[in-house]
Amino acid sequence: MTSRVLRMIAVTCWLALALGCLPKPVPYSVRKGDDYFQKGDYESALKRYQEAAKSGSTPLIEGRIAKARGKLVELALVDAEQALTAGKLDAAMAMVAAIHARFPAQPEVRAFATRHQQRWLDEADRHRGAGRPGRAFVLARRAAAVLTSDALAKAQAGHGAAWADALAKALAGAPGPATQVLLQAAQAVATQRPAPWQEARRAREALVAQQRLAVTVEGKGVAAAVKAAVDGDPRFASGAGAGREKVVARVTIGALTGKTDVTRRTERQQVEQGTHQVPNPNHAAILDEIAAIESDIAFQQDNIASSTDPAYVEATRYQISGMQDDLADRRAELAQTPPTLSEPAYVDVDYQVETHRLIASRPVTVEVRFASGGAAITRTETIRVERTDEAHAANPRLGLAADRVELPAPQALTGDLDQATARWFATVLDEAHAAYRQRLLAGARDRREGLALYLLLAPAPIEAALDTELSDALDIPEPSHLAAKLSAGRPDEVYVVAATATATPGTPTPGAGTKPTPGAGTKPTAGAGTRPTAGAGTRPTTGVGTKPPAGPASPPDPDAAMRSHGGYALKLTAFSFSNGGKERLRVDRDGKLYSRGRHVGTWNTDGTFVASGRIALAIDRQGRIWFNERAPVERGKLTKSDVTFTAGATIDFDSTGHVVAIAGGKRRTSAEVIAPASAAGQPVALLSAYLGMGVLTLR
Repeated sequence: MTSRVLRMIAVTCWLALALGCLPKPVPYSVRKGDDYFQKGDYESALKRYQEAAKSGSTPLIEGRIAKARGKLVELALVDAEQALTAGKLDAAMAMVAAIHARFPAQPEVRAFATRHQQRWLDEADRHRGAGRPGRAFVLARRAAAVLTSDALAKAQAGHGAAWADALAKALAGAPGPATQVLLQAAQAVATQRPAPWQEARRAREALVAQQRLAVTVEGKGVAAAVKAAVDGDPRFASGAGAGREKVVARVTIGALTGKTDVTRRTERQQVEQGTHQVPNPNHAAILDEIAAIESDIAFQQDNIASSTDPAYVEATRYQISGMQDDLADRRAELAQTPPTLSEPAYVDVDYQVETHRLIASRPVTVEVRFASGGAAITRTETIRVERTDEAHAANPRLGLAADRVELPAPQALTGDLDQATARWFATVLDEAHAAYRQRLLAGARDRREGLALYLLLAPAPIEAALDTELSDALDIPEPSHLAAKLSAGRPDEVYVVAATATATPGTPTPGAGTKPTPGAGTKPTAGAGTRPTAGAGTRPTTGVGTKPPAGPASPPDPDAAMRSHGGYALKLTAFSFSNGGKERLRVDRDGKLYSRGRHVGTWNTDGTFVASGRIALAIDRQGRIWFNERAPVERGKLTKSDVTFTAGATIDFDSTGHVVAIAGGKRRTSAEVIAPASAAGQPVALLSAYLGMGVLTLR
């Protein structure tokens, strides 16, 4: 995320303070976790408590961790119960398996599964009787992962054998190579045999290599780092390499320009200057001791005067004599102790510090054309890199030597610009590969084979409707989940937990470490029990074994974690926010977002917002909004009509196109109005208004 976008997000102070959806980067405290807990955000509360435990666990912290975990389990089981009530037994078991994988020591989860064990068994039998042994096996397997039960173990084995037989018959029908890979992988899962699994993995790798997209990079002065983006990705073949389809990526790089911004601040240090007198604590302590001894002597003398016991009087006089000796010693010590002491005196000295920020930039345009024709993909971005250095003048009074500016010439940052350009260029290649997969699917004679190839060419979940279609055609539950594990995983990891906690059968959503690719523009619709409510307790959790490590089919990608949270189908339309003819925000038809005339980032149709080649924000297929804060962090939910933040606040448009923010019962309206107010582009408009809220005028 560039500093420009960071500033845009930072200036939305009304969101950070009034809405509370963007927590301040303050050090962790148990109190902060308690604040989240009180708001019902048990996920964030647990995270804060666990961070505190790393510095030293205490019974207090452990108790809070247990309480937050209990709340998350409670909410997950409520969702599962609702799914059961709606007749979605597969989805309910997926939720139970996911929360069990996350918190295996929670007895409530096993107790819930035990109560409904017969329902899982009956539902699995129903699937098998309806000719869906694959779904029967998955349901029994997930139930067996939560419970240790002879009945479930037998059910898993029986349904697995039936599914393996059905898959063997399908394989005997000589399916296409992509379909064969999926059937063979599913058979390995059903029989728990590693040999067919490894064979399916090798077949997939060969298929991907055979179907590589041949990319020729052209353009004057194109750096090696940009071309390496092709060579380092197994999805592509450079130059005129093998591939069913060939494309030419023409890269046009503009002139490098550099500018330096200077900001100034005042620093302060203390300097010793003379001395001053302060009370001597020893002198005061001796005075206190003298006063105490004198008081004791007076008290004992009063006792002597009132006593008629000669022995007591004699003993008391002896005590008084000792006290008087102590008193004489203290008075002599007082005479030798000065009442004040000299201490150094300090004064504040200010000095000026300058921060010099060198920004080197150049415009880059990429045009990708397919050899077979069709519309070209054209993207333009201004790539920026920067260096900073601080300087100040000499200050003999502070003992500071002069610190002069040491910044390179803008041309010295050419290598860094090349690397940044390569990262951005990789995102354009992603679009080209997505379009290539769409072409293969559209041109496939066998729809089933086309869907299988479409899935296997990218280690990512495909659109929910296509995933369901392929699942129904092959009786392979959640084929996207199976393919993701096939790229890097073992057969015993498949279907142990759900791809997501709230997925309905056959409609997985992106999991960690996968890279969704824009598809045919289909957008899944949330079914009963699939929409997470405010607070972290209902957010689906990726279970054990669902994150494929980087492998031959997973090229290195610094934005992989964020990209995996994309997938929302955005419609890009041009619009602007203006007030009195003065434009504040604008998005063009290519998704480029401008703030007061300056390009700050670009919206993509897969629900990602990219700035200088890095993904700053992503919206997944359920509409959840994720920010790149070193790791993806969920901050809100996008619907067709509004954006709802995790703290419960909302942002939407009124009937006249003004931005309306509601938080804590307070309603604020922007002075700016959106035009044209396109219903199709409203999601992008809502998100753009959120990112640029600090630029708009709220009343």
